[in-house]
Amino acid sequence: MRKNVIMTVVGCVKNGDIPEDVVKLFTTGYLSGESGCWRLKYTETDPETSQRSHITLKMEKNSVSMSRDGQEKTLMEFTPGRRFEGMYQTPYGDMSIGVFPNLVSYRLEEKKGEIDLSYRLDIQGQYTGDRELHIRFADKNPGQS
Repeated sequence: MRKNVIMTVVGCVKNGDIPEDVVKLFTTGYLSGESGCWRLKYTETDPETSQRSHITLKMEKNSVSMSRDGQEKTLMEFTPGRRFEGMYQTPYGDMSIGVFPNLVSYRLEEKKGEIDLSYRLDIQGQYTGDRELHIRFADKNPGQS
């Protein structure tokens, strides 16, 4: 199954309970998969450099993974109670990252869905802040099955 979707992506860095540095993106993408394993794919374009990144979120069981391809590449896995360690590849060199999620939630319905992630991020072993990512998506052609 594959559906074209419209999406709202909101990401922010938090200072305690106060959101700072909020970024909002309205875009299109597609949802594919079947019960037990779903993929949501979309493209981001950096407004300053026009560089494009292809984002894939994979939802299965109680975890979400997010991969980014393009000039900057990374893979992050979000599983409640488990720290993930990986690499963030940039044109200037690779950096180690650590992700510890405190909220991993997704819900899929017939015509819409949502993903909510809240996590602590460190880069090169240094705590960089708490982050949140909220994605809402809906069938681009709701009248079709």
